[in-house]
Parts: sequence; C-alpha cells; structure tokens
Amino acid sequence: MKVEWSEEGCRWLIKRLGSTFIYVELSLATSQGRSVLKRSLVPYGKHGRRREVFAEEYVLEDAVKAHMAEAVLIDRLRLHPLHPSSAPLKQALRG
Repeated sequence: MKVEWSEEGCRWLIKRLGSTFIYVELSLATSQGRSVLKRSLVPYGKHGRRREVFAEEYVLEDAVKAHMAEAVLIDRLRLHPLHPSSAPLKQALRG
C-alpha cells in the first residue's frame, strides 16, 4: 500500500473498479467550529472527477480512541495472521 501525502493530509488506494479509483483520504477539517480528523471514501473517475461518498469525522478524543482500537487490532494481527473465523475453513480444506 502506498500512502500519498499532501498539504491537506494523506490518501491511499483501496480499490480499482474499471476506470474508477477508490481512495481513503485522511485530512484535518473544521466541523461546527471544531477541528476534526476526517476519513473519507472517495472515488476518482475519468478526468479526475472526485465524489465523496462517505465521510466520518472525529474530534481529538474520539480520534485517539479509534487509533488505539486500530493499534490493538494490529497487534492481534501480528500474533495471529489468520483471522479466527478463517480457521474452520482452513481445517475443512485440509481435511
């Protein structure tokens, strides 16, 4: 995964569907007079047409909680590279 940085924040490609490229974008924004971390799902079409289809905004306290939750899951991923729900499937394929 390649993270592209800009003055506004960063983005990374998550999917290509034909001529559409779908990115997750992280940026700082202002919402209701407060600074927030904004995570958006943004498809880019032909000629660079951009359309935000989903966005979530976090004030600092909530952004820290989300970051901590992701850190915990990343640690679990390091310890268990196979998702627990895939274990029965893997055993069934072996058996």
